[in-house]
Amino acid sequence: MATQNLAAGKSKSAFSKGMLTMYFYTAVAMVNSGCNGYDGSLMGSINAMAQYNGYFNRYDNCAVVVDGASSPCGPSDSITGLIMSINSVGTILATPVSGYLCDKYGRRMAMGIGSALIIVAAILQSAAVHVAMICIGRFLLGFGSAISRVASPTLITEMAPARMRGRLTGTYNCFWYAGSLIAAGVTYGTLSMPSTGSFRIPLALQALPSLVNLSLIWFISESPRWLVANNREEEAWKLLVKLHADGDESDPVVKAEFEEITQTIEEEKKIQRSSWHELIATPGNRYRMMLNICIGLFGQWSGNNLVAYYLPRVLSEAGITNTHTQLLINIIVNIWNFFCAITGTILIDYLGRRPMVIFATGMATLWLMMLCIFTAIYGGTGEQGITMVAFVFLFYGLFSSGWTPMQALYPVEVLSYPMRANGMAANAFFANIAQFVNQFATPVAMTNIGWRFYIVYVVWDAFELFVVSKYFVETKGRTLEDLDHIFNKTSPHDVEYAEKPASISEDGERNPEKI
Repeated sequence: MATQNLAAGKSKSAFSKGMLTMYFYTAVAMVNSGCNGYDGSLMGSINAMAQYNGYFNRYDNCAVVVDGASSPCGPSDSITGLIMSINSVGTILATPVSGYLCDKYGRRMAMGIGSALIIVAAILQSAAVHVAMICIGRFLLGFGSAISRVASPTLITEMAPARMRGRLTGTYNCFWYAGSLIAAGVTYGTLSMPSTGSFRIPLALQALPSLVNLSLIWFISESPRWLVANNREEEAWKLLVKLHADGDESDPVVKAEFEEITQTIEEEKKIQRSSWHELIATPGNRYRMMLNICIGLFGQWSGNNLVAYYLPRVLSEAGITNTHTQLLINIIVNIWNFFCAITGTILIDYLGRRPMVIFATGMATLWLMMLCIFTAIYGGTGEQGITMVAFVFLFYGLFSSGWTPMQALYPVEVLSYPMRANGMAANAFFANIAQFVNQFATPVAMTNIGWRFYIVYVVWDAFELFVVSKYFVETKGRTLEDLDHIFNKTSPHDVEYAEKPASISEDGERNPEKI
């Protein structure tokens, strides 16, 4: 009889009752990503607001802003860098707590804790009367976001069938642009308000995604793999049958899936514990962590944060200084990014992880290099401004199509269950170290060396392209348990997808030659 991979599962309607239920469960987790995206667009936008700059002015000779033109008013570059980056400090310090909460209390409850902290942070930010208050709020925002960032994609990946894992987990990160787009629209709408409400309203609305998440987590289930790991096999079995087989307990694929999950977790319990040491305990685990750290760093140091958090400065370098124009371009960029990210997410289960991210990294490097060259020649002159904006769109479109789905998906895929929560926390740690450097250094670097700062990212992106091409493992179409076997090999990156033996036959029987 012909065989098929367990990842393919039994043919189910994309709109069956079980699938619709799973879409709802995963959508609740996806909302959390919107909070991070909201912050990315929010802070860049309010930094361009005369009302914000005037209220938190750090200069005695604050100039009057006319027709939205840029002004020396506002926090100094170092204070701006601190406000931007302090949330990354919160995220870094939350690293050991995030993994613990996810393993101890479950992915669902960890999401709730993270959302509650973000709501408190948004209240503090929006009520701020001095810089210290904003910094405290943004620190709490980073702490809560770190917990949610570990829990949410982990829940989605552990709940989704392998044939849809790329699209569902990739969609989680696409919500980053949904949040970013909302922030861009809100700040554009409040820009004309003469009062401090112009920046307080957008800061307060940052709590909205977390309010939605906190309200709905009580109606979703826990990860089936977490249930198995915590001796709640009966609940896990019923959940898999409900989501993956539309309630059909005789489905051979779901039976084999459940058996594979339970056996793998039981074997891992015998030889491993969910501790930080396990992240580097074996050569296979160290390889996983190398990939995990690369995703954390590459997802932040590709030049994307330069554009996300400091787009008005990038546009000013291109000669576009009108605040209304800058915020309007910010809205259009986020619509474009969201479209490209969704397109990449749809394709990732068909084209594979490696081909997409290799192409995206190579092309993004090219367009960032072109932006650097044109800014060096025409920056500040007002000439070729449209061309430079086009390069921003091309760069970000390529980045969004390849790296946006990969940042949430790939770390969860390459980590085994005992490593997953702490490994995701480590991923967030390195991502936020990179983000902290970006946010703190960028305003100073843009002031002191201008377009030359782009060169750093161009060189780094070329390095990324080499690492991805040489070392990244293709995970398309494999179950999470299959990937455990691959990473126990001497050279896991040499294993080709086409060579993989089938995990299960059409009648649900295991293939004894499975990797």
